[in-house]
Amino acid sequence: MNYKEEALKMIEEGRVVFPLRDIDGNITGVIGKLLFKKDPSVPTYVKRGKGFFGNFETQRNEIIITENLIGVLTAQSYKFDNVVTFSSIKPEDDFTDDVLKRISKLNKRIILFFDNDKLGQRNAKALRNKMEEYGMDVDCYLSEDTADLIDFLDNRNAG
Repeated sequence: MNYKEEALKMIEEGRVVFPLRDIDGNITGVIGKLLFKKDPSVPTYVKRGKGFFGNFETQRNEIIITENLIGVLTAQSYKFDNVVTFSSIKPEDDFTDDVLKRISKLNKRIILFFDNDKLGQRNAKALRNKMEEYGMDVDCYLSEDTADLIDFLDNRNAG
């Protein structure tokens, strides 16, 4: 798959395009988000390839994993360089055994900050259990005051 051609198509469709990377930082795909959605039948997001958006190679002691691209972009706008999202609908599709082995060697604390709904919390619990099998220090953030990472960051920086 030629990701440059895919990215150009997405740009022509009026999408903002972001690279997806593997654990080593190599581009493995692209994801595009429509800026203005006029036709409800056109998907907001289009993805080609798989991988992660964000930075595993942070100097911080922890990596925050969230469920969506906008959460990573919001965190980056607040100067957090340690937030990552996955490209698949189910996290286990991207967090393969090989990826989990590699992440465990980073010796970072992992914070799962998934949406505060049943699906988000179920996915967080499943990923946490899988990560703990690899000896990782994993916490799941859950608050009744925030719906997701974006809400948390906005509330934290509001005052």
